Amino acid sequence: MWQVAKNVYASRSCKPNRIHDGEFPLTGIMRCPVCGAGMVIGRTTNTLKDGTERVLEYYVCGAWKNKGTLVCRSNGIRTDYADSFVLDKLQKLMKGDKLIKELVKGVNNRSEKIFAPLQKEYDLYAKQIKDLEQKMAKTFDAYTEELISKEMYMVKAKQLEEQIQELNLLIVPLRKQIQDNTAQGISYEIIKEVLANFSRAFQNALTREQRKGLLHLIIEKITIGEDRKIKSIQLKLNSDILKELKLEVDDLSNDEASTSFSILIAI
Repeated sequence: MWQVAKNVYASRSCKPNRIHDGEFPLTGIMRCPVCGAGMVIGRTTNTLKDGTERVLEYYVCGAWKNKGTLVCRSNGIRTDYADSFVLDKLQKLMKGDKLIKELVKGVNNRSEKIFAPLQKEYDLYAKQIKDLEQKMAKTFDAYTEELISKEMYMVKAKQLEEQIQELNLLIVPLRKQIQDNTAQGISYEIIKEVLANFSRAFQNALTREQRKGLLHLIIEKITIGEDRKIKSIQLKLNSDILKELKLEVDDLSNDEASTSFSILIAI
């Protein structure tokens, strides 16, 4: 009994498996390939042939970890693979001028395809409103010159005002969409400057928590495939991020930088 008690005491006094003191940078922004939930940290312990234990760390589905197999599977992906893969991709992007230029070209081409039909529709409504306003002015002139009666003028003016109001209801949301389409014409210089500043900030970060914060600032989400390999890394670049990185948009010499912008790119 004494020996059993001694063994129990010894087992309880042993140090637990070391928990990583670092902040795993991809938690939350990496998405489960099945349900889309944010991935969180999971650990398993393997016993090697020599009897020693090895703790393996994974990013696993947050819904599965919190609610169990009824909602999803673990869909685990090794943290060492994922972290190094993402950092390597970012490093290659920040050093690859050709890759940045290709990304900017692709973003602008996609933006132009979206922007062109919106602008065409907006221009059509704007022309119709201008034509109606000219008719309104001619109708008023006809009334003042006594070519039409007051009653006829009131009827025609009301009809024209109603048509103008209907067109304004259509053109206002279009105007907002066009104004929000600020990715139009984003330059290589702006994107290069954002990435360069991010790189400097990341290198100068003193703690793992700071580096995690920077990654969450610039990465929208990371998707993985059914093969447990990273499928895409979606970056978000916008004016707010420039300011977060201590680089004001107006500090850039390019005139395009004076406007706000927001783009998503997959690498």
